[in-house]
Amino acid sequence: MSDQAQALYDFDGQEDSEISIRAGEVLTITNKDVGEGWWEGRTPDGRKGLFPQSYVEICEGGAAPAYGGQSSNYDQPPQESYDQSDQGTAQYTNDNYPNDDESTWSEDWEDNTSSQASYQAPPAETPSSTIPPSFDIPQSGKGKSARVGGSVGKQLNRFSSFVKAGGEHFMLGKADATVRKNDQIMVTTDASERYMWEPILQRYDCTIENPTQQSKMKGLKKFVCYNLTPSDTQVTVERRYKHFDWLYQRLSEKFTMVSLPKLPDKQAAGRFEEDFIEARMARLKLWIGYMCNHPVISQSKLFRNFISLTEQKAWKMSKRQAEKDDIVGANFFKSITMPASVPLSSNAEQELENFRKFTKGMDDGLNHLTISSHNLVRKFQSVYKKDFQDQGKALTSLSVAFGMPEAITDSSLTEAISHAGDTYVKIGDSFCSQTKLDILPLIDTVWLHKGVLDSMPDLFHIQTGALRKVKECRKLVEENKMTSSDCGGVAERCDTIVACMQSEITHFHQERSHDFALAMRDYLQGQVEFYSQVTEQLREAQSKFDAYLSGPQYN
Repeated sequence: MSDQAQALYDFDGQEDSEISIRAGEVLTITNKDVGEGWWEGRTPDGRKGLFPQSYVEICEGGAAPAYGGQSSNYDQPPQESYDQSDQGTAQYTNDNYPNDDESTWSEDWEDNTSSQASYQAPPAETPSSTIPPSFDIPQSGKGKSARVGGSVGKQLNRFSSFVKAGGEHFMLGKADATVRKNDQIMVTTDASERYMWEPILQRYDCTIENPTQQSKMKGLKKFVCYNLTPSDTQVTVERRYKHFDWLYQRLSEKFTMVSLPKLPDKQAAGRFEEDFIEARMARLKLWIGYMCNHPVISQSKLFRNFISLTEQKAWKMSKRQAEKDDIVGANFFKSITMPASVPLSSNAEQELENFRKFTKGMDDGLNHLTISSHNLVRKFQSVYKKDFQDQGKALTSLSVAFGMPEAITDSSLTEAISHAGDTYVKIGDSFCSQTKLDILPLIDTVWLHKGVLDSMPDLFHIQTGALRKVKECRKLVEENKMTSSDCGGVAERCDTIVACMQSEITHFHQERSHDFALAMRDYLQGQVEFYSQVTEQLREAQSKFDAYLSGPQYN
């Protein structure tokens, strides 16, 4: 016998596969395995389709529960409390534990799957085999959420981020974690009264260098370790890509309203080749730098432990504590502390739409820049290199002919032509090596911000879902199905989500302005220096002919 469920809230279907339901209506559930927070069911009048799972409640024993017009799901959330003693959140420092020889601590990382693997799109083809394989080119139609994967159709993802990230749970007042003092996240305002994350008081950065290939199990398992050194501690720790992958997953789960750039793609074949390791490390540097500059991420114990704990046991205990952290999903919003004096914009929906249009334009521009930059890399590494070297070889052949005894040619002219040939060959080689100094770093910056943009839609859906929930509640108030007080609680929680969204937008604008100004300055500086060197080499070659033409035979 099929389960029955009673609708707790009104829902208006907006796709052909969805059905509209009304609060109090009893539905017959036909499929609970749709996924992404959706069920399939049939209404009493025979309409069949999809609806959000969280909008209904299973009827116990097959009978519909009594419906009194108001839902207890809108009760006010428990009063927030801040445990000043911070019990249960001990700081695991390098001094807490002896430097033992425990060799099994890292075995927790050894699995055959990657937490980020489900978020990766298929690797794109590169324009040239000389380009490191991690440099992907955007494909048409790409732009899915970086955090939400799977094979569910587009219409099934409309509420998934809002539901899965805990936005709806928080809006309904069901987030019940106790937030400790050191878990609080402060939201403040800038000079324009725009919401922003509380600025970092003591900034730091973190270097990544000296990748080394290591092994275990008598060489059966090989991997590359990177040295991470925070600027404020100057203590170096070793981390593998697998560790970065774990960190990404933890950060994604914990910081619901932070747009995280993706990590460099995984690669099975060729992952120990020098070019690949160098390319991956360049992107890991950008990724860790973005984390260090984020006001929320950089100050979190999760991230600080990752870049600072050296002792094996302390690091292992920190990992386990992070995996048991309950300030994730809906409880993230419970950790937000809002300023009391500045009201939120009454036009939050339009402001989000404006930002959405900007990110669409920026994404299109980044796609175009990525493709054109890859074309330049291909030309520098193949076309230009070959053309200049062919020109050099042709001049060298000419100099050989001029140097034949039968030619009776002045040796200075032969040497000048030969020098010009050598110059063109050297310039061809420099075209190939130049890409690592300017074009590829620019591509890496584009890649980083493409990753940030790819995760933005999840945040958009969370705010959009929150605003929609407020509208639904106000409608329930008009129908006397909900009290004004309960609706006010929902609206207040929506304000928290909107403030988080605005804070992340403010940070995004700050970072992308600085990063692209820096990347373009360095790119153009590299180009200027390169073409200046080419010019000097050509002038030197030209001077040989000037000297020949100034000889006595022409005076």
